[in-house]
Amino acid sequence: MKQIIFSLLAFAFVAVSAQSNKIGINSQYHETDTTQTFSLSYKNKDKCIEKLIIGIGTPKTQTTGKIVWNSVIIPGIDEKVQIELMDGIFEIKESSAIFSPFLNEADKTKKLQELSSTKIRIIEITLLDQNGDNFVNTKAETYLITTYLTGILEGVE
Repeated sequence: MKQIIFSLLAFAFVAVSAQSNKIGINSQYHETDTTQTFSLSYKNKDKCIEKLIIGIGTPKTQTTGKIVWNSVIIPGIDEKVQIELMDGIFEIKESSAIFSPFLNEADKTKKLQELSSTKIRIIEITLLDQNGDNFVNTKAETYLITTYLTGILEGVE
């Protein structure tokens, strides 16, 4: 019986770990601060956006390349947060890399037809406090946010 329970727990852990591995954590270094961003490496990125809108609620603003939610409550985080989602193309050039959010549906369609090994679609999420400042400074906060996003995105490939 103990072996069956252990096997089920191990399976559940692997399933959750595999899902959370689809959320990358990136550090953007600035002069006085480091901003943590979360990138989504799911195959169906449009489904990710749909599920986030359903799971988080109606955005404050929404365009093809940028969605912003205000006053979001994340379990375990003491204050309401602002979530900014950027959707676009990350292009790697010889000596640089550039991220260009989609401008509109026509721009999105055009850029998605041009994907290659040097042009990839990226969805990046930044969480800020209500003053627009970074607040993600600990592994615990990163874990809470990753868990929150993973829960919303459950079932997306």
